[in-house]
Amino acid sequence: MYIMRILLCFALFLTSFMGAVLKKLPRDIAKATNDFGFELFYMLNQPGKNVVLSPFSINSSLYMSYVGAGRDTMTNLRKVLGITTSQATLSRTFGEYLTSLTSASHLTDGYNLYLNNGMWIQSGFTLLNNYKTTIQDSFGGYVDEVNFKKTSQVIYKINNEISKSTSGRITNFLTQNDIDSGMRILLTSVYLFKGEWKYPFSTANSRQALFHPYDKNKPVMTRTMFGEFMLPYYEDKFIQAIALPIKSRSTQPDMDLMVILPKKNTSTPPFNYLYNGKSLDQIALAMKSERVKVALPRFTFTIRIPLLGSLELLGMDKPFSPEADFSKITGKKNLFISEFLTEAFFSVNEAGVLAAAGSAAGFNIKSTYVHKKPKTFTADHPFLYLLRDSYSQVVHFVGEYDSPTPERFETPRVTLQPQAPREQQRQDAENPLEEGDVNDPSQVEGNPSEGT
Repeated sequence: MYIMRILLCFALFLTSFMGAVLKKLPRDIAKATNDFGFELFYMLNQPGKNVVLSPFSINSSLYMSYVGAGRDTMTNLRKVLGITTSQATLSRTFGEYLTSLTSASHLTDGYNLYLNNGMWIQSGFTLLNNYKTTIQDSFGGYVDEVNFKKTSQVIYKINNEISKSTSGRITNFLTQNDIDSGMRILLTSVYLFKGEWKYPFSTANSRQALFHPYDKNKPVMTRTMFGEFMLPYYEDKFIQAIALPIKSRSTQPDMDLMVILPKKNTSTPPFNYLYNGKSLDQIALAMKSERVKVALPRFTFTIRIPLLGSLELLGMDKPFSPEADFSKITGKKNLFISEFLTEAFFSVNEAGVLAAAGSAAGFNIKSTYVHKKPKTFTADHPFLYLLRDSYSQVVHFVGEYDSPTPERFETPRVTLQPQAPREQQRQDAENPLEEGDVNDPSQVEGNPSEGT
């Protein structure tokens, strides 16, 4: 019996040290998360703007809203988000996945991923205990009381918390325009990722190189990383794709940065090749290990985007209207979402990836080496990049690099005029990947995949 107790204590110690068992997000939730994120990115992406979003952070805030919705509002959210599971199942499975992502982030090896979900409640405002428990247990959220009537104090407190959670990468997230005295609840989802390349670029090889910005005649010089690695690689007549793996522990889902590069002599935005052409899953499954010579710009972007109008265009109207029903939060139909914001920071350099994101929903009262010539992957023109969990096929960040900027690019507030959802454009839109497209790189003389 004594020996059994020792073994049990040792097993508990190992579990605590190594973290929770690796969990895969169910395929239906992973697909819904990606599909909704891609739809939103499609609407907001404007070539030349270097847009980057965290579908994972945005969905975290929306999922916290979804589990508090009743009747028609729940149905509306389910439809737009593409959710097929119940509120209870979503809370449980999403919570298990969050634990798997973050449980071992205090260790030194592998990547560090911090998720800081929170619920800020008007002091004295009554919530149902079930909802508060769900936010705490399933979403790892903290709950704090504030006085939204003292807007400056609330903004300072929340911004300070978000800044600390993102190691100062996202500051001044909320402004005076985002909070008013009628607000009763604010849900925030903060995400910080820091990972080293499994095969790092050598700084000795980095140098200034030409980049051809989207829709610009003249190329510009930008700091570019060079390296040769064995990587997952995909190529067809339209695109090349690589997956740059990030160091991970056995208890963590594998993460990588997938880069999708359209072949030259095309005016089609990079994202359209993924959104209207082959799916992310198709590309990932078709990848094979190849030796690849990589040239990739280093970059740092920050962008903040109000999302309320875009979400309404996607058909998410009930949560923002007087008919909103969030009775599973308060027991009454006395709340609606009055604001929804997101901000993303993304940085790529020789060592690895640093990414941060914040989202907020405000509620108001009513391989094997092969000896052959290496592939060439020269990202000297616009490309798409995705930070993803390759184990569950969940996209955590998606961005399009269209034009070099100074090393530190910040846009405090960006109002991007969203285009109509793809479904509304489908009849008139032409698929850029159809045979005979004037932008088809296969019609251009020479081999675009050989780079410069």
